[in-house]
Amino acid sequence: ASAGFDLKFFFWEGKPLAVKLPWQSLPSPRSILAVVGPEGGFPEDEVQMAREQGFLICGLGPRILRAETAALAACTVLQYCFGDMGDACER
Repeated sequence: ASAGFDLKFFFWEGKPLAVKLPWQSLPSPRSILAVVGPEGGFPEDEVQMAREQGFLICGLGPRILRAETAALAACTVLQYCFGDMGDACER
């Protein structure tokens, strides 16, 4: 069911650092799938299955977030990275 997306992100608490992508050189995706875990997190075998399906495994920092907070944080990060929030860091 995830094959139709341009980019797929799997946010996992076991990877505390964000995925490093050259955001500026990526074409603007038409569709993004972001997956966040349930309370208690994902088991390792689900992370491996996601990796095999082409998901980029990334994190939201060292703190463990609640599921509803992680979803908002993931959306905000992706909107920021792909320009949906405008020029957020204009100086």
